[in-house]
Amino acid sequence: MAYFLGIDVGTTIVKALVADEAGRVVCDESVEYAYTQPRPGWAEQDAEDWWRCLKQVTQAVANRLAEPPVALALSTHGDTMVPVDAHNRPLLPARLWLDRRTTAQVTRMLEQVPQEQWRQTTGSGLGVYAAAPSLAWWADEHPQIFARAARFCLVQDFLMARLTGRYMVDAPNASRTLIFDLHTRDWCDPLMAIVGVEPDRLPTAAESGTPVGNLTPEAAEELNLPEATLVVLGAHDQTAAGIGCGAVKPGTVMLSTGTAWVVLGAAHELHIDAHGRLQTYCHAMPGGIAILGAYAGGSLLRWARDSFSQLPDADAADYDTVVAEAQQAERAGRSPLVFQPHFYGSGPPLRCTYALGAIAGLQLQHTRADIYLSLLRGVATQTASVLATMAEMGYEIAEVRMIGGGAQSDFWAQLVADAGGIRGGGLWRGDAGRHRLRPHQLSGASGRDGYHTQGDYTAPASLRHRVRVAREVS
Repeated sequence: MAYFLGIDVGTTIVKALVADEAGRVVCDESVEYAYTQPRPGWAEQDAEDWWRCLKQVTQAVANRLAEPPVALALSTHGDTMVPVDAHNRPLLPARLWLDRRTTAQVTRMLEQVPQEQWRQTTGSGLGVYAAAPSLAWWADEHPQIFARAARFCLVQDFLMARLTGRYMVDAPNASRTLIFDLHTRDWCDPLMAIVGVEPDRLPTAAESGTPVGNLTPEAAEELNLPEATLVVLGAHDQTAAGIGCGAVKPGTVMLSTGTAWVVLGAAHELHIDAHGRLQTYCHAMPGGIAILGAYAGGSLLRWARDSFSQLPDADAADYDTVVAEAQQAERAGRSPLVFQPHFYGSGPPLRCTYALGAIAGLQLQHTRADIYLSLLRGVATQTASVLATMAEMGYEIAEVRMIGGGAQSDFWAQLVADAGGIRGGGLWRGDAGRHRLRPHQLSGASGRDGYHTQGDYTAPASLRHRVRVAREVS
């Protein structure tokens, strides 16, 4: 029996999962790690933590297997970059995608190249989250380190070099740097010149699934794996999740519901938003295109739980209590509240960095349950706004595949269906890692008829629909 190892290097957690030839999960392991915020608006990470955590989870699963895995691949969080020396040792902390320090660099870069040109070349408008302004910031603030850096690494190629000795990165992660030409699927010389970096200081970009090589003797010893283990390029984590839930053909959309909610549509042709509301970049399917919108989701539910729950030492299990109270509030039929989920800017499609969250319509009759309900509806409504923006871009949505923590809630899934006007078998739900997704049969007149508009958002009026779950566990 052949085993395959997949490792996901997220922003705060590294997970390893081993599957057999039939796709059955054999074992898994995870470990958490942290990032620091040394100044307001900054977010940094020690790149050595990526390697330390990767070793820890790999050793843990390898020790449980009768035979070692024959191959491994990585999915990683995107946009984070670190300068390294000739021995792949970090010269500075990695700058995370959460970091917002590069506003001045973005402003200057937009004076050199207009936003429309960035969008048409890279698929997305230039923003502080991307790796491109990180390069410009290091050149401005640490010119000596910038000059002597042998490489500038994303998470994927930093770890590929540790594993195989080769600096290679997958096309999805490379295309998110915004110095990558989405049309040629290669580095863009004019944009690299803007940030002052040469091609030989960037990794070789290739499609996801490309073999990189075998483990070096040093890596094999540290991981407790054979040197013959094949290392394969993975993908940006969201495109990898898209493959996991089947969002690989045009019209199939993934809705990943974790700390952040992410809508990702698969396409064969370029769909670039002229207004910069959504990001377009390389899909993990070779030659494919992904359209992405990310915004606050589960993090808002956690805020509500921690702020309003009276339960001591609340943990993840209390999310069920929050959702149950929201359902009770809906049945009570009090006048609906309007919740704007702008806790760290508005996200797509409005994309206003300085927007703030708000709850409107409060009266003495309302309880914390009504606030919970308004939060769930607000996130569902933002999801509908992203789906509507995709449609405005000419992208035809055939079905939505909902995965992650929010997908475990019948109620939240139904709110998404109602807000987005999803009918019939248009919504699928499950766990992309362990279950086969099945379509939900939606009862009730799912659609926008039960909604009223307030400002830039649509707020649900009285909803009494239910969702019947059909799922096959394998």
